[in-house]
Amino acid sequence: MGSATHPIFPFYYPPTYHPKQEAHVCISAHSQGSFGALSIP
Repeated sequence: MGSATHPIFPFYYPPTYHPKQEAHVCISAHSQGSFGALSIP
């Protein structure tokens, strides 16, 4: 499930996510610390 490009956060990246949503999620992921860096391909 989730985006194949972001297997670490399948729950953050549903198959139908939008670009704007992705940006919001990226910011949220960064707030998680080192895990934020892992969310960036």
